[in-house]
Amino acid sequence: MPPSGGTWCGFHSKRIPLRPLFYRIGSIGSLLAAAFTAQVGASCQITPAWSFGGNYMYLKGNEELNNNHAHQLGATLNYSLSKRSMVYAEGVYQKASAGSQAAINGIMGPNGSSSTTSQAIARVGLRTAF
Repeated sequence: MPPSGGTWCGFHSKRIPLRPLFYRIGSIGSLLAAAFTAQVGASCQITPAWSFGGNYMYLKGNEELNNNHAHQLGATLNYSLSKRSMVYAEGVYQKASAGSQAAINGIMGPNGSSSTTSQAIARVGLRTAF
């Protein structure tokens, strides 16, 4: 039985616990413009050193935002070097509705949004806990 009521994810014929990370439904915005978001994700500990996580987010604006909507997928692969340090690779892809521009949260500046309806980013990094 998987821990904490999760389900199993399979990897090379091994049974590995799959744990839900989060689910969120909410809205952000002012009195005029507002966006509804729903998000779900999960993680899987493949080996003691390797883990994988993924998430999906749906975003929808109200009439003030022309009822535009977007679908966003993200994935992260982690490798633990020690108790405190890990290296990771992550990627995010967003597809916005026709007539709007994709804009992944966290890309700053005047040229942060895409000139098309899709946008993707990738990052490789090192995390250390203090």
